[in-house]
Amino acid sequence: MEATDVVAGTTVRITYRAGRLSYTDATEIAHKVSTAAPSRNYLVEFEQTEDTTTAALARLVVLRGRLLKSGSDLHILGLHGRARDVYEICHLEQLLPQQ
Repeated sequence: MEATDVVAGTTVRITYRAGRLSYTDATEIAHKVSTAAPSRNYLVEFEQTEDTTTAALARLVVLRGRLLKSGSDLHILGLHGRARDVYEICHLEQLLPQQ
């Protein structure tokens, strides 16, 4: 997994640079968020990601729940292909909002 983060104001942006998001990758993203500079908002960009698992998306939902409890938030950006289909089939719009 390749990820970069850019701090802009109160948002940390993480760019995920792989074609498939697995549970292990989502766990690495969660670790990256937990070790990043404290922020009010985290944005994970998936513009190169065309496939994912439901377990990976569930891991991100759990991460967002933890962030909300601490006063932060998580949004995603750029899902497409099968990854977008899985997101929509699972009705994750309220649990893991896209920006």
